[in-house]
Amino acid sequence: MGSILVVWNHSGHNLAVLEKAAGLLKMVDEQAVVVTFVNDLPDEALQSSAQMSELESEVYRNLGRSFVSECLFVRADKAQWIENYCDQNDVDLVLKPWDRNEGAFFTHTDWQLIRHLKTDLLLAKTNKWHGYKKILAATRLKPGVSKYEALNRQVLLKANYWDSGPSNELHVVACIPMNRAVLDFDIIEQIEVEQKHYDEYLHEFQKYLDESSIRIDKLHIKAGITEQVISQVAVDESIDLTVIGSRGKQGLGAVLLGNTAERILKNLRSDILIVRKNP
Repeated sequence: MGSILVVWNHSGHNLAVLEKAAGLLKMVDEQAVVVTFVNDLPDEALQSSAQMSELESEVYRNLGRSFVSECLFVRADKAQWIENYCDQNDVDLVLKPWDRNEGAFFTHTDWQLIRHLKTDLLLAKTNKWHGYKKILAATRLKPGVSKYEALNRQVLLKANYWDSGPSNELHVVACIPMNRAVLDFDIIEQIEVEQKHYDEYLHEFQKYLDESSIRIDKLHIKAGITEQVISQVAVDESIDLTVIGSRGKQGLGAVLLGNTAERILKNLRSDILIVRKNP
């Protein structure tokens, strides 16, 4: 892991984000640049060295001074600034908090970063840090089609990177896609599709295992609607971190799972790591 950018919102109840960032940085033994957006502060507050020093001290106190290489305070459009900073500073990972109530959507800034950021993006819930005990890698398997192979390898490698503890579990999910109308009208049962194609998908996945030393604890090959399959596995297995891939294009179609991406992200309740395809 190289350069890390931590985004912190000083307003509201966001200290949990710094605590989670501290846990992550200790786990990977890396330093981070911390950016705090102060768009809501009046000019006199920005000019007050005492108030800015207090914010900086809060960052150091919660992250630990040894894990902070630089502390920045910025008034700018959040998504645009983060994109520009990453382009100019060769950042490997952006860690940004997200918090929502049941049924709520991501913020405008989150969606801008999901769609356009070229760097890996870790959207972290503002809950207490207990480590990533269960990690789910969402792959796109299509027997006989090679265009997803490079990104699948990236997703598996990144998921394996965060699967660092001896008691951690690494899960992998692959969906055998089914037409929604076929499911709605019970034309074909999901179990029939799984039984028909399971061995074919297992054989397709085996090549990733054969070429690497990644240890998989559980492989989930299930038929159905992609976003429902991934979300259901994440819920059933109490996943802490879900890793999905992006092919680096523009728009919602950029996410590996195509135009189902928005529904996948809205349904997930774990932390989410969006992996970008290497150029």
